[in-house]
Amino acid sequence: MSKFIVQKDGSKIQELALDAGHEYIVGRSSQSDIVLDDLPGISRQHFKIAFIDGSWQILVQSKLGTLIKNGQPATNFSIHGEDVFELPPYEFILVEESNLNNHGDHGNSINLQPSSTALAVLESGFQGDNEVTSVGVFKGIPYLRISGPQKSQEEVLRLEGHSWIAGRDESSSIVLKDATASRRQFRIDFENMTFYISDLESSNGTLVNGAQITEKTVLKSGDIISVQSLTIHFELRDPTFQEKVQNLPEHLLNNLLNDPSLAIDQNSVFHEATPMDAYLRKMSPGQGPLTEEGSARNKKKKLIFYGAVAIVVILIASLFSGNSKKGDNANTPTNSAKFDHLTPAQKQLVTDSYNLANSFLLQGNYANAQAQLKKISDILGEEAYLDSRNLAEACQSALDNEKKINQIEADRKAAEQVNKRVGEILFHCNQVSQTATSEDVIDQCLKDAIDLDPNNEEITIQKERVRKRIADLNERASQQAEHRVLLQRARDMYNRARNLETKGELLKAIEAYEKLISTNLPDPENRKPEAERKIASIKQNLSQKSEELISSSQKFAEGSNLKDALGELIKAQKIDPNNAKVTALIKKYRGELDSQLQELFADATIYEGNSRLEKALEIWKKITDLDRSDGEYYKKAKSKLRTYGNH
Repeated sequence: MSKFIVQKDGSKIQELALDAGHEYIVGRSSQSDIVLDDLPGISRQHFKIAFIDGSWQILVQSKLGTLIKNGQPATNFSIHGEDVFELPPYEFILVEESNLNNHGDHGNSINLQPSSTALAVLESGFQGDNEVTSVGVFKGIPYLRISGPQKSQEEVLRLEGHSWIAGRDESSSIVLKDATASRRQFRIDFENMTFYISDLESSNGTLVNGAQITEKTVLKSGDIISVQSLTIHFELRDPTFQEKVQNLPEHLLNNLLNDPSLAIDQNSVFHEATPMDAYLRKMSPGQGPLTEEGSARNKKKKLIFYGAVAIVVILIASLFSGNSKKGDNANTPTNSAKFDHLTPAQKQLVTDSYNLANSFLLQGNYANAQAQLKKISDILGEEAYLDSRNLAEACQSALDNEKKINQIEADRKAAEQVNKRVGEILFHCNQVSQTATSEDVIDQCLKDAIDLDPNNEEITIQKERVRKRIADLNERASQQAEHRVLLQRARDMYNRARNLETKGELLKAIEAYEKLISTNLPDPENRKPEAERKIASIKQNLSQKSEELISSSQKFAEGSNLKDALGELIKAQKIDPNNAKVTALIKKYRGELDSQLQELFADATIYEGNSRLEKALEIWKKITDLDRSDGEYYKKAKSKLRTYGNH
């Protein structure tokens, strides 16, 4: 039988014994065999576990997305012993039957304190029954540990996705709680299975391991990012590390766990990407769960101690890295051919030096450990005794990092003092900037802060706040002056329309009122609604006059006086040009009149042709009396009268 282990944020939350004769559903449904939290991207029945063709298979049921295996999206795949796959924030591990005895529950801490037991393990190594023991392939989950001047206040963030912006802006993926950090400080990207960090042209720069970065830089587990008063540790944590340690051979694991000399929180050590990352983390002053109140000396001792524990983990891991095989060479305590040709005294010196070096390493005494390892190299030259060369490199790395961290701490303290003074000034000037209406006032207030930290973004923010206030005041004054001009223009347009109305030019008055209404001019005096009422009143008056003129024209027409009927209608048309009734009557009366005048004009033409000019002149004169001056036959008759000298 196999076990299926579910972890969330690096901690085991559930364990299920798998039976090859059954299938298992994993999802957020309460009916699932393994119930997950109701989170975005997780379906009610997200995937199925089934034993098919001799192996356990993972079959995705969800339409929302895939799982992640070996850093790549995956849908349907087989899993074997120690395989890990993810559905963030969950990790899933299959532990097969052959490994179950090594996956018991050992409590909340694992002891790896420097001890004779640990030294014995390191010196003797381990021989597997029939195969090479391996620590496996690491699949790390990125975390950030962020701490400020108050070291007890540490924030741990798990990074999910492929790109993250860090900055003071609240909308950032990683919010930096430091007023002197830039709104957009730096960005972390995950590309081609590698993490990178880039500074986003921040005001004060971004440091990685004490060096300011100016271009896209590879980010490794254990790197320390510094932003003003903040210290940020980048870590790749292994969600299966605890399982791997517990999977050590039973006799070895029991010896380590039963050693009463140490109790290390497993969350502090075994969730690191690699043992060296654990060491780098523990070597960072005043960070994380290791921080406690006390003297600087005690803190330093604590850091060195945990650095030593990390070295123990390195050495244990090296024993199971795949280089130890059962056979004739399994009992050989050295990989140096030169060692076999040494005198007994030299061999004893090499062995004693190696053991002392290990002891010093476990105590955190790297300088003495390095001295003992140098004795080995002086005797063996380029060859190594066991892993003495790796231990020497670890010692040198530890010493280099300790020196670097001490320098970072000194620089941090100096920067902290400057930041404190600058912060006090900025706090005071922030109040001043809320009301200042002169740039000289805020410049004088910020003078000392500018001298100490000229690139501080908050200085720019406060100065810009005052500049904006001054600009706003000037803009407001300009808008008020322009508003007064527009108000006067609206008054002038209204008064012009009133004058036209008073003069009786009603159509022009309507046009003037409508023009005022169509403008975007301000109208606090409600002249536009008044103009609308005026237009309605004038149109009603014009309509009434039009009806009166239409009625008058109809009376003239009934008396056969089409000329005056047309005159009344033309007056009505001037009052109301769009009146369809007026237009129709004009057309009607004009047609009737033209028909009468056409007959008269034809008679006059006949009389003219028969030399009866006097009769023709009489008819032409009658036409001019009956027709309007704009009529066609009026103009023809008038022309004839002029021709014969009778106007």
